[in-house]
Amino acid sequence: MLNKLQQVQITQGRADSTITQLTAEITKFKKNELQQAENQAQEMKNKLDVAKHQSVLEGGLAQLQTTLQRN
Repeated sequence: MLNKLQQVQITQGRADSTITQLTAEITKFKKNELQQAENQAQEMKNKLDVAKHQSVLEGGLAQLQTTLQRN
């Protein structure tokens, strides 16, 4: 009977260890996914900023061309 109890305790310890390892891997995976999402969001923000500046510059260029055509 004692041998069976020891076997159960060993098995339980291994199961607990496996659960701990899997939890750590899941946490790492989630962190990586979050980091990728943050990187993509930053990249999109940068692209939008560039597009905004480009639009402002194009507007200024159009005004300059209009002014030059009038003169």
